[in-house]
Amino acid sequence: MESHDIYTGTWRNYSTAGLDGKVITLPLQSAGYLISGLTVLLTLAVESCWTITAYALHQCHVSEATDPLELQLQVLLRNVEKPTSAAWHLAKIWRAWRKYNVRHVRKLLYTGLFAIIFAAAIVPVGTIVASIASTREEVVLVLAKPRNCGYVRSNFSVSSSNDAFAASFAYTTDKAIRGRSYAKAWYRNAEASRRDPPSSFPVARLPYRNDTVPCPLKGNRCRYYAVDTNDENMAIALDTGLLDTGAYLGINGPKEHMIQFRKKTTCAPTRIPDLWVPYQDGSDNFTALMAGPYEGPGNITLKFNTRIRDENVGYVTGFAVIDPGATSASLDQWQPTDPFKHDDAILTLHAILPNVVYLGPVNDPMFLASGKSKKVNLGKLTYRSDYFITSLFCLDQVQVCNQNNRKCSSLTHTSEAFRQGQTDLDLNSQQLGVLKRVVFALVDSTTFHAGLSRHAIYGIIRRGRAQESCKDKPRSGRPSALSDQDKSHIKILIKNNPFISYRDIISRARLRASPKTIRRWLIDEKIQHRLALRRPFLTEEAAQLRKSFADKYRHEDESFWYSWWFSDEVTIDRTDGDYTKWSFYRAGERLHKDKVQARRRP
Repeated sequence: MESHDIYTGTWRNYSTAGLDGKVITLPLQSAGYLISGLTVLLTLAVESCWTITAYALHQCHVSEATDPLELQLQVLLRNVEKPTSAAWHLAKIWRAWRKYNVRHVRKLLYTGLFAIIFAAAIVPVGTIVASIASTREEVVLVLAKPRNCGYVRSNFSVSSSNDAFAASFAYTTDKAIRGRSYAKAWYRNAEASRRDPPSSFPVARLPYRNDTVPCPLKGNRCRYYAVDTNDENMAIALDTGLLDTGAYLGINGPKEHMIQFRKKTTCAPTRIPDLWVPYQDGSDNFTALMAGPYEGPGNITLKFNTRIRDENVGYVTGFAVIDPGATSASLDQWQPTDPFKHDDAILTLHAILPNVVYLGPVNDPMFLASGKSKKVNLGKLTYRSDYFITSLFCLDQVQVCNQNNRKCSSLTHTSEAFRQGQTDLDLNSQQLGVLKRVVFALVDSTTFHAGLSRHAIYGIIRRGRAQESCKDKPRSGRPSALSDQDKSHIKILIKNNPFISYRDIISRARLRASPKTIRRWLIDEKIQHRLALRRPFLTEEAAQLRKSFADKYRHEDESFWYSWWFSDEVTIDRTDGDYTKWSFYRAGERLHKDKVQARRRP
């Protein structure tokens, strides 16, 4: 974490009880002054403590006796400022008087031993400074400033610079590259070449367990073999269990303000040969997955051009995703059929066309090459994948719990868990804030967001063919503030509610653009935003009169109707709360019944 993102001052660390929870965070320069001050303070405190102790011993030895050894001892205790000096001088006095009065010599030994014990006891005090102050960031727990606390977001305002966009895209791309680097290293049984940056959380990685579970798809559709059960219709589940948001996510607050969350992802290669069918589009032949509309037309979910097998293209990927908690169903969202229909999870289907050859058999279920398809290539025996296309499905589910009353939501998709958390768990206001922040982060924590899309891969291929390079051409200006997904989301919101405001559009679609940017794009799309027409309030009597009038003159031409006005349609209504809304509509849609606002009273 950068230094300008760290809160400086006193704060309370609620993950630690007692005085250890009282923390002060200072800049390095101020921390140097603090260390120096603590050192001086401890030195003075130790010296004062010895002075008081020596004075008490001196008073114990005060007497009217004129014994020279006793007098020497009193002078020593009254004038020596350090216990180590006292022990040294006592040793010299003992050496000089050791052959004389045994009782006084024993007293010297006891006093010297006490001085040595006192000196040894104050040594650990010197380590207090080291335990209080530390400059090693990897072991220091700090508090983020409120404006920097939470989830990573980018400000895509009109005034944003290209650097802001580049940083945001670099962050997203880096996550994908790290994931691919990890997968590559895992298959090579080696360490990843890219190291994760230092974690900004209390723990670098969340704990989870790896279990083998029955296939969640109907009809024996999983293709994962479990050795312990000797069953080929199994899946892998990665389950974090219930984790405390304070201990694991670093949300600083009292225990009663925290919630518990759980993330579970269940994945397995699929066995769906009957759903992959030939499909022809013009002169191109495809292999299409018929599992619900996504890429269209009809029931097509994904499609791969069979010509890819004959071209010098490696792995080609595709995906389809369905979030049951999305705003509404549309062509931009997969509408799956059995066996992929699930109402309690975000389901992502990853498909891979492994257009490569292997130098030996491969037992990995996603890249299975057992020898069914093999041939000699350049003098070497090569193996092709057993399947033209392999696919992997993943179910992402979350659960939230109120640890104050032990109430929990069901294990379901993110939106439903958020709804249950708001209504069913009796969360206090602070817990609701934590719930919102956690769920907002979990929205992007699915296998769908784990990598680059197939369209990005195709874009690289197209650039390579067109310009003999896979690099992007120089951009003439900054990137668009609205992505294709943002634009589709805006159209869906407007279609569902023509009276929605710009503020609600930005909030519900989680946009980073300003209202002016959205307005300009809508104008380019021929979508207007103006005051809605008002439909008059009609009583039953007035409606009957109008119907009779219309029936009587229904054969008249259009010009006849332009000469008539109804009084209740031209009066100005200024009633409390019955204000005119703004409506989104295209040309010719302004009079559509969904775009016209009805009056609430006559």
